[in-house]
Amino acid sequence: FMAMTACNGRFFYLMNTSSADSRYLFDPVRCKPVPSLPEENVRQALLSFLIQELSYPSKQIIVEKGIKSFIPASHPSLSKKIRGRADVLIISPSSYAPPGKSPISFSYPKPLLLIECKAKTITSRSFNQLISYNYFIGAPCLSLVSKSSQMTGFLSPETKTFAFFQGIPSYSQLINFYIDTFSCKSSSQESF
Repeated sequence: FMAMTACNGRFFYLMNTSSADSRYLFDPVRCKPVPSLPEENVRQALLSFLIQELSYPSKQIIVEKGIKSFIPASHPSLSKKIRGRADVLIISPSSYAPPGKSPISFSYPKPLLLIECKAKTITSRSFNQLISYNYFIGAPCLSLVSKSSQMTGFLSPETKTFAFFQGIPSYSQLINFYIDTFSCKSSSQESF
């Protein structure tokens, strides 16, 4: 049995390798098959949902990036102590044109949304893990996603706290939240 899937405008044929001990899913962001493990199933369902239903550009999605890579070179002692990977990170595009407004330019990619996927339920330990990862990443939005629930927190610049709500924002809601909340300037003005 073979299936065809597309990734970044290219088509790939996948052979179904189902057997008693191995199954694979196709990751549309990393463009490769990945083992079908419980947490991976949640991550792959999330990626499909983000891209197909919520209009997230796959080029703005980073999957399974080591937390060490977010630590500045000026802090080498920290990188020796840190373990773990960011499940999904959404970053800003180089520019964005909100409907009816002037385009916004981003001088470099900014972290917008950090997502932690869990195979089972979301616990206080899940929140602690997400918050500790975000200490190094600095995303203004955080999401916890499991098979049965999704929660997203939005940073309040005034209180420096996150207010959590059910669900995940669409790409336009996410980037407009960032622009509106952090007073981004249009490309005709000084870039931030």
